[in-house]
Parts: sequence; C-alpha cells; structure tokens
Amino acid sequence: MTRSFKEPHSPASMDTIAGWIKSILKISSPGSTAKDMRVLAAFFAQNAGAGLETVLALGNWSSNSVYHRFYQRGIKLMLERNQVSSLILSEARVGHDSLDEVINDSLQ
Repeated sequence: MTRSFKEPHSPASMDTIAGWIKSILKISSPGSTAKDMRVLAAFFAQNAGAGLETVLALGNWSSNSVYHRFYQRGIKLMLERNQVSSLILSEARVGHDSLDEVINDSLQ
C-alpha cells in the first residue's frame, strides 16, 4: 500500500499515484507524452509476465497488429530517446516474479 505525503497520510488514490508516475516521466523525459505512459505500462505488464491478450485488453488496443505496429515500436523509440527510462525499466525487471511486485516496488 502506498500512502500520501500529506496529513493524515491516508492511502494514496489511483489519481495521486498516476500523477506521481506522470511527474517522474516528465522529469526523466521532458518531451514525454500520454502515449509514452501507455507504452511504458505495456512494457511493464509484458515484462512482469502478463500475456499478450491481457496487455491488449488492458490497453484497449483494437488488434494485435496495431499493438505491434505502433506500441512495440514506441517502446523501442522511447527507450532510445531516454536513458533514464531504460535504467528504471531494467531495475524493475531484476528479481520480480509478478506484476504486483513490479508495481509495489516501483511505488515504494
């Protein structure tokens, strides 16, 4: 569970966590876009062992070919453009057995 920094330190909402992630992405790559968030989420899900069908459903992609044509390419371009994201993602891959562990560890 992630707690907010402000009193009374209640559990952080989904919107708060999303804001933190967007802020980190903006700081690490000032030219990042909402598409980069979607690409990053797909990358984390796949690296954590989510199946392609799950990634397609959660990302609301219209087809497998659209996902591969645009978002798989987007992952490579984003990582080439931003070494900080590459370091974060490589750290997240090390020693994680599940998507929950990746998410929980990245929020601590």
